[in-house]
Amino acid sequence: ARAPFAPYGRGASYKNPTEVVDGIGAYNNPQMVYTSPVIHTVTLTGLVPGTTYYYTVANDLRNFTFVMPPNGDGSASVYPFTVAMTADLGQTDISAQTKELLKKHLRGAEKGSVMLLSGDLSYADGYYPRWDTWARFMEDLATEFPIMTVGGNHEYGDGEAWVSYNARYPMPYQQSGSVSNLWWSRDVGPVHLIGLCSYAETAPGSLQYEWLSEDLSSIDRSVTPWVIVMMHAPWYNSNSGHRAEAELMRQDMEALLVNNGVDVVLNGHVHAYERILPVYNGCRTACG
Repeated sequence: ARAPFAPYGRGASYKNPTEVVDGIGAYNNPQMVYTSPVIHTVTLTGLVPGTTYYYTVANDLRNFTFVMPPNGDGSASVYPFTVAMTADLGQTDISAQTKELLKKHLRGAEKGSVMLLSGDLSYADGYYPRWDTWARFMEDLATEFPIMTVGGNHEYGDGEAWVSYNARYPMPYQQSGSVSNLWWSRDVGPVHLIGLCSYAETAPGSLQYEWLSEDLSSIDRSVTPWVIVMMHAPWYNSNSGHRAEAELMRQDMEALLVNNGVDVVLNGHVHAYERILPVYNGCRTACG
């Protein structure tokens, strides 16, 4: 006999939940019938700013190249510096058009470049093979240009729980004194980049808040006169379905950003292009 439908009850898998197993360079989810390819993470040291490097990958006959971004030194020699910004990329035909546009502008950079991806990368949503297809989709861009990311709701929801994101896209969190890959900072050219997490605690006293406060206070504007912060969920937007979705984070952290003179805040999530006038606490301001 069929058991009665119980939408809020405990199913047969309650006592046998999916267990995601982490290993060295790979991960698997038995109930999703998935084991990742071996994931190699390599840290390169001693790179010289402005230098072009050539490299190969084992078992691949292709040659790859990238340019190490310049160091910020407060001089005009690092400009024009190109920052490409996108979010909610996915892997559709529109994603491919966006990628080609990004690649075109990054290849035209004169003095160095970086790409910022503000959350929602692959849209795997628990179907882990789509992380593999997205990596192949992004390969021609990611092998040539530095891409800095933060996680979005599609990196933690629908069975993701940050597992695939953290395994595949490590950010420089340890180097910037953070305890989590979900918030980090890095100097790139004349820019101090800060990545934040919209889905972790943000109140004063929390790990993320205290780290952000310390990081902002340590910025040397003579070296990196530009400060860019990115997180996935916007504090301000005109979409009624997402308005005030990140209100608690805004209340917790907006004063930190304003008081420390952050120049640009980059978000995603809304799937529309908007530019907001300088604003603080919901009101226009010259210092927002």
